[in-house]
Amino acid sequence: MERKHVPRFNQDLEFPLILLILKKNLLWVLAVLVILTVLAFLYLRYTIPRYDAETVIQLTEEQSKFDFFDEKKKLGDQNIAADIELLRSQVFIKRIIDSLPLEITYFKEGRILDFDNYNQASYSVDAAGMSPEIYNIPIYIKFTSPTKYNLKYKIDKQKFEYSLNTDLPQKTEHFALNVVVKDTTSCLKPDNPFYFRINKPSELLDVFQSKLKIQIQSEAARTIKIYFVDVNAFRASDVANRVAKEFANFNLEKKREGVDNIIAYIDTTLNHVKINLNVADSSLTSFRQQHNIKERKENENDPIQEKNLNLVQQLQNQKFEYDIQLLVLNNVVKVVSKPNVDIDEILTQISQIKTDGYLLSQVSEIKASIVYRDQLRRSLKDTHPDVIEATEKIESQKIILLRSLESMKISVETKIQELQLSINKFEGLIDYGNGDLPNQVEYMQRKRYFEVNQTYYDLLIQKRVEYDLLSKGYTSGYRVLQYSEPASSPVYPKKLYVIVGVIGLWLLISAIGLTFKYLSHDTIMDVAHITKYCNVPVLGTVSKYKSDIPVSQLVVDKKPKSLIAESFRNIRANLDFISNAPDAKLIAVTSTISGEGKTFVSINLAGILAFTGKKVIIIDADMRKPKIHVGFDVSNEKGLSNLLIGKNKLEETINKSSLENLHFITAGPIPPNPSELLLGTGMTKLIEELQKEYDYVVVDNPPVGIVTDAMALLGKADYPIYVFRAGVSRKYFVNNLQKLVFDNKIKNISIVLNGMDQKGGKSYGYGYGNYGYTSSGYGYYDDEGKKKKGKFSLRRK
Repeated sequence: MERKHVPRFNQDLEFPLILLILKKNLLWVLAVLVILTVLAFLYLRYTIPRYDAETVIQLTEEQSKFDFFDEKKKLGDQNIAADIELLRSQVFIKRIIDSLPLEITYFKEGRILDFDNYNQASYSVDAAGMSPEIYNIPIYIKFTSPTKYNLKYKIDKQKFEYSLNTDLPQKTEHFALNVVVKDTTSCLKPDNPFYFRINKPSELLDVFQSKLKIQIQSEAARTIKIYFVDVNAFRASDVANRVAKEFANFNLEKKREGVDNIIAYIDTTLNHVKINLNVADSSLTSFRQQHNIKERKENENDPIQEKNLNLVQQLQNQKFEYDIQLLVLNNVVKVVSKPNVDIDEILTQISQIKTDGYLLSQVSEIKASIVYRDQLRRSLKDTHPDVIEATEKIESQKIILLRSLESMKISVETKIQELQLSINKFEGLIDYGNGDLPNQVEYMQRKRYFEVNQTYYDLLIQKRVEYDLLSKGYTSGYRVLQYSEPASSPVYPKKLYVIVGVIGLWLLISAIGLTFKYLSHDTIMDVAHITKYCNVPVLGTVSKYKSDIPVSQLVVDKKPKSLIAESFRNIRANLDFISNAPDAKLIAVTSTISGEGKTFVSINLAGILAFTGKKVIIIDADMRKPKIHVGFDVSNEKGLSNLLIGKNKLEETINKSSLENLHFITAGPIPPNPSELLLGTGMTKLIEELQKEYDYVVVDNPPVGIVTDAMALLGKADYPIYVFRAGVSRKYFVNNLQKLVFDNKIKNISIVLNGMDQKGGKSYGYGYGNYGYTSSGYGYYDDEGKKKKGKFSLRRK
């Protein structure tokens, strides 16, 4: 027979055991669910909610509806990444904050949480002249009448209180304000107090920048999603929508800015030319009237004169175009020279001039470098080497661009000078009249001067109209695909997520707890839990007694047809398979610890043997904690301990039970040396003497898991019986049984499993009561009267 070690943790998968553990622990599993539900309710009830708002804008292909130039004006490639950086920039966010009523935040105080009353407050506050210490502190306001209110706040533990009037500018020590009542009924309600905060602009900017999320929704569709989260659903929606609208306006302003500069230049030039034209017209008229000069018409059809005049006009047009280019180049140089480069403005300005694409490529490179640097700044400080390197790269690219612009300016200025010389040359070829008529010559010179200015003025008017139409034809380049509406439910905390989380956490805790209970469950519940680790034969099982156990613990005589009586009959029958010799038999009963029912098994096994007409005597050898005298309700003054020390004779210690053939000997007074008495020759002689008179001698031994008193009798017994109790005995108690077999060489030992629940086949049953002797307790050999727990081992003395 192989010796097997019993593990301390359950390693088998047994569905009946799983159901049993679930049933036993159902109360705490439900308690965990109740606790988590209460915590979830409190969390949902008293957590400040967060509402989200989403707006989607799309980059369109439209640039300008009009084009009056030789080449199509291109504004450069729209870089979505750069636009995202613009939307995230503090400059743009400040523009959003300035366009919304965000300077004052209104609150209504609650019992636990305060309510943000953005756009729903029953009053409004205009504040100015704020001292630094007044920012971000609660300023309580209580309306005493439709026209009066009390103001109260605290700064550095110092209280300030004022009684002020509505609809009038009022002044306190720290700021000036004007309160306007919008809903008198709500203001005068005697409920929770109102208060407001004046937000510090720099902190407000940081807060909104952290709440605003911009991301590319679809590169293919060229769409950008604007996402904003706030404690107030209306404010979140307003901010998201305002970002979309202001971005479109911002783009449109940038596109029109370059054209507006050109229009301003044309308007200035027009004023100058108009003055010259008026002077020339006045001079020509007065000269003609003064000298009574008549118009000469002989040169009207002169082809040479017409050609010269047309050339002058063409040259003037070309010079005008180059003047515009020079103007734009000067503006671009100013923009590039600024510390913070506005790439969109540069692209807009360059779009107004004719280039070979080289300038646009340089600007695009700078734009890409700026986007990369801004991305680094979101996670790194400005002093980080990568950010410094990216900044230096931008500065070097700006220097290269400035050199290109200066080179182009020199080229344009040279062209303007060449054109002016050509204009002067061809104006000198125009014949203003006959040389023999001085007044006529003078008049024709004045007339040509007037015509040149008139032509130039008409050209400027034409260009002014063209650029004005171009400005009006620009679109923002973006359109809003989705406006945000105030959210009806918060994005945090989400009720569904919390419920799912509670259920998930409950299942996880329950699974971990029940798994631990299952793995650590090492109680013997079935015969298989013993025979799996030990090949000792099972003599039988004792069914759980459903009724109250009588004090005597003898139940087979009360209900001889009961299931428990039948269990002991089976055990009696199985004894014959171990030994059926006709001589007297010694039955030694033991267990691992007290409380496993060895006394109950001893008494009822003796009783069932007595029913067959056999003479049976029971000896209570458990002298440290005797129980037989309690079971049979007799005195324990004379017993086994008296016999073994020779104080009393055998006939003086033998007691008769209610059954005719069943006698018993109590343990007697507790001796100081029970082991020496049980292991001595006196005990052997006593057994031999009793076997002469009785057919069966049943000895109720001490538990072998604690003391070694029973070793000698177990070795001599014809029927050594080891009792386990279902639902009480631990699986590792089998190790004690194996020690008896392998170490102490106990032969013919057999097992009785006590307290089995036979109903339901293999179903497990817990305990069958305390057999009516709870007064003795289970604290075996514990000096303090407490139950011993843990692993017990066999010991020899």
